[in-house]
Amino acid sequence: LRSLALDDLGLSGALEQLINEEKVRCDWEDAELVHNIGDYRFDKTLETGAYRIAQEALTNIRKHADARRVQMVLLLEEDAHGELKLHLQIRDWGKGFDANVQASRAAHAGMSGIGLQGMSERAQLLGGTLTIRSTPGHGSTVTATLPVIFADDEENS
Repeated sequence: LRSLALDDLGLSGALEQLINEEKVRCDWEDAELVHNIGDYRFDKTLETGAYRIAQEALTNIRKHADARRVQMVLLLEEDAHGELKLHLQIRDWGKGFDANVQASRAAHAGMSGIGLQGMSERAQLLGGTLTIRSTPGHGSTVTATLPVIFADDEENS
């Protein structure tokens, strides 16, 4: 289930390609990726997980947000304990939603918010966290914080 773009372009390149493809597909006025990871290569599991979280978030924006502007931020940062974390944030300025109403609708329909749940589970499997913030009329923000595992040849770089 690994995107070939990850092998060819690395995480930043694959995400840049993904957001540009969605920008064209959705006719978004503004869609950008901001990152500080350069050409770093991460463990394949981490790259795949981060890519799939971003992909699901962009799919949700396309299907539900009615957004014209999207921003993806990918930052490699050291936390308060000196551990490296990868912060992936996908934000839209679309119509947003009320999380409580969304959960109630999903429960009534016998669904569990599969896309949102899948993103959260993927982050947890990687040892990270995922938060979703949304306000009706003001868009949504998905933030994943994941522990960094470099590819074998990048360790201690």
